[in-house]
Amino acid sequence: MVLISKSDAKELIKELFSRADPSQHKFKSDFLRHSEATYGIAKETAIEIINNNPELKIDPGEVAIAGYLHDIGRLLSVNQSLHEIRGALYLKKKGFEMLSRMIISHFIVYEEFLDENYPGREEFSNINASLLLPKSIEQQIIVYSDLSNLEGRKINFRERLKYIENRQKNNPQFLRPFERGKPRIIKVCTEIEELVKQTPRSTT
Repeated sequence: MVLISKSDAKELIKELFSRADPSQHKFKSDFLRHSEATYGIAKETAIEIINNNPELKIDPGEVAIAGYLHDIGRLLSVNQSLHEIRGALYLKKKGFEMLSRMIISHFIVYEEFLDENYPGREEFSNINASLLLPKSIEQQIIVYSDLSNLEGRKINFRERLKYIENRQKNNPQFLRPFERGKPRIIKVCTEIEELVKQTPRSTT
């Protein structure tokens, strides 16, 4: 298993930023702010879940790095459709298999992929759709952490979903998979929220 430090993760992002259009300054700033916030929430969430459920084998540091890199696919193509898959394949190629698995299933990538008319889908036609569902606790923490921040501040995931829905209200191409995926996303995030809030179990 290949591990990666946060400084190494930052270098990956820096390398990809160096190829981007210099005019994309605001995008870079927003990207880094969201990545840092997701990193912090993922780490905090993993630690709280472990404290409440010591039998769960979660590496908070690794989950946090996955949170930091979860949107790396957005830097790999002007077309950001299915960036979750693109980013995961990039990390896998770099040798970071576990991080790749953690980020491939965030947000509504599953519903987007199942939409035969979704742009960019043909590029990933060999992907097994079942890989795009967050089954592991680590994958679910990434889904939750990604949706628990906005402009660098921590918010309730329901508030973030409402913000996204309102922002994309005139984009039917986005809203189709979003409406199909929203109940699934809410279920995942609610389950993580409950793990965070539950009373710690005794280890004696």
